[in-house]
Amino acid sequence: MADAAPATVGTGNTAPGLTTVTILLFLWAALTYAVRIWAKVGKGDKWGADDTAISASLALFAGQMMYAIAVGLTRVSTSFFTGRFLTRDQGNIRLAYGFSTAFGVWTAASVFIVALRVPLAEPWETLDGSSAMWVRWVIVEAVGVVMDLSTFALCVYLIWGLQMPLGKRMAVVAIFACRLGVVPLVVLRLWNLSPKRNTDPDSPSKTAMLFTEAALQAAFILASITCLKPFLRPFHSGYFVSKAGSNAAPMGFGTGPKSSRAYYELSAARSQGGKDEKHVIVQQRSVGSEDEQDLIHKPDMALRPDRVNHRASVGQGLKRPSGLEDDMHISKTQAFSVRLVSSYHVPLLGSNGREIVNAKGDAVTWAGVNWPGSGETMVPEGLEWSSVETILDQIKSVGFNFIRLTYAIQAVDQIYERDGADVPLEVAMINGLGYANGTKVTKEMVAKNPGWTKDTTRFEVWDAIATAAAEREIYIHPDVHVGRAQWCCNNTDGNAWFDDYNFPVDDWKRGLQYVANWATRHPNVVSMSLRNELRRAINTTTGVTQDYNWVTLVGNNTAATDAIHSVNPDILVTWSGMQYDQDLSALTTGLNLNTAPAYKADAIRDRYRREPLYFNLSDHAWADKVVYELHLYSMSEDLDTGECPIIEAELYRNGFNALRIDAPAACNLTNDCTPAVRQTPVILSEFGSAQDATLFNDTLQGCLRNFTTAHNISWAVWSLAGSYRIRSGAQGVGDTWALGNYDWNGWNFEEGIEKWWKPWVAAMSGR
Repeated sequence: MADAAPATVGTGNTAPGLTTVTILLFLWAALTYAVRIWAKVGKGDKWGADDTAISASLALFAGQMMYAIAVGLTRVSTSFFTGRFLTRDQGNIRLAYGFSTAFGVWTAASVFIVALRVPLAEPWETLDGSSAMWVRWVIVEAVGVVMDLSTFALCVYLIWGLQMPLGKRMAVVAIFACRLGVVPLVVLRLWNLSPKRNTDPDSPSKTAMLFTEAALQAAFILASITCLKPFLRPFHSGYFVSKAGSNAAPMGFGTGPKSSRAYYELSAARSQGGKDEKHVIVQQRSVGSEDEQDLIHKPDMALRPDRVNHRASVGQGLKRPSGLEDDMHISKTQAFSVRLVSSYHVPLLGSNGREIVNAKGDAVTWAGVNWPGSGETMVPEGLEWSSVETILDQIKSVGFNFIRLTYAIQAVDQIYERDGADVPLEVAMINGLGYANGTKVTKEMVAKNPGWTKDTTRFEVWDAIATAAAEREIYIHPDVHVGRAQWCCNNTDGNAWFDDYNFPVDDWKRGLQYVANWATRHPNVVSMSLRNELRRAINTTTGVTQDYNWVTLVGNNTAATDAIHSVNPDILVTWSGMQYDQDLSALTTGLNLNTAPAYKADAIRDRYRREPLYFNLSDHAWADKVVYELHLYSMSEDLDTGECPIIEAELYRNGFNALRIDAPAACNLTNDCTPAVRQTPVILSEFGSAQDATLFNDTLQGCLRNFTTAHNISWAVWSLAGSYRIRSGAQGVGDTWALGNYDWNGWNFEEGIEKWWKPWVAAMSGR
């Protein structure tokens, strides 16, 4: 293989260099100021003689403008810093940015106050020694001091709202108080500019110039202290309110039709061999690991994992070594290094009629579990109790081959807000749990998962889970559970329907694209959801629900699938239905979307005058990539879950008719079992009940077990999580519906695992 010149991709860790440069600049400023004081003191009667070259009126006038602008901008930057790093809700963000706007306006006004002098044609002829100019400077500096005090008060107010020990709060307040060190220098500057100190108006006090310089340098230095790494590490919250419709993109990512592919092209990495046999050799260096080479089967492009250095070179195409057709190669992440060769090898290609099939055309049936990760910390639950490997071994012991990994779109929003940088574990935990519990849980996670640090990021945790799951032949299915991280679900939580207040559609599609790109790094991440349990939104910010109907559902799902397919055309996409994902009937039976019924749907008033609107999955390029998903719980508002024949008829009517199975006998009673117009895979991605002795006599659970087994329907039970870090505002919450126990080291109901779940998994065909 002929070596090509390495093409640099991404950026490395610039923190050490930035720290060094900052320290050198601070030392240089201090040294310069010390030398100037020595020079002036040494001159005796000729105080200020070394300033002769810069004392010309024009240069002095320009310097005064620069002083007003520079000091004003330090106030603006301080308030922006406060808004970005100390605020935890939208109201405080608006308050901090309001301060920034006011400071910016006053900075501009200060320039005009100082600059507009008589004569207007040559304003520099009126110098600081005059009484008129002294009054102007008093106004400018007095308002500036008030602003400095206001900024400090804002910082104290915001810091006191954070969850941290009193001593830590006082330390942070003291750091922000450093900015007030400029105030005495400003006062001394004004005193030396006063007419009493200047007998010659045309020759302002050289001492005033000295204090002007001191105030300017102090403004920069003291405003920068809070930006130093020791301060940022514990208080960089990473918690931001996403803006609907925002076009901001993280570094290396775009949102347009072309740039939305989250790839860095390796322009030098074009193979000279056959087009079907091109390989990219990516040499990756991760923190704490030695360089190594991994074989990545990607066409001329490679994903850029955040915060990892990459050097790529490509030569002639390599022949795939014989005997390795079934190999899978997984490259390194920051926190660990893995090179996996497994028999788990045949990728899923899509659907064939009712079946999900792999590259060989074999039907694949999923039987799995939901692993919650969409709570306030936005990190999968349980990792402080057990390692990734231990949890996955427990899952595998039942025979499960599928994990529906839930997440919040907010986790991706925060990456965009942070200019492409993912959120570290410690920051995520502090945001969700408060400082004390957040740091405690972070330490527990790091202890349970060797190779992780407090700076390991959320998607690096996902990398670890996906990689370890691949070793155990388990598929990972990312599921958009909510927009804003919280316990799901109800009609008033803001996550219910498209453009609900926690469900901005543009951010949702952007998040889907990001996760679809992430999935290309892992061959066992072959599917992802669009949205969990869509439902009527109540008590929205406008007070009224709009367009909760089939037209809105299909339009948004189509646009979102287009977005995913544009960046990852191989991945399967699951579509959920109306009323907490109970109903997909209008899609499977080909009804007119304008008139199709749905529980509590918003009526389209002119629906009978409109041209009929039908959804035909076959019209789309991704037709064989769509899988329908449905949920059913005993607490359903509109479905009867008390008798199995009725339950089966409802399941058929609401979407499982797309499997082209025979209509259940009870359809003669319900009279609404219309056959499907197209055969499409349908899975039962959520259901559940208490994990205790009642499981064996639960009508709904028994019916679902018989229905899925008889028709070979893939399923995932809710849920794995025996406990939650935080749920509905309470920390350390247990769950009696969970398969796992509170401490994540065993099962909640061992008898149920042995006599219910293991036999059910074993009974599924196609395994």
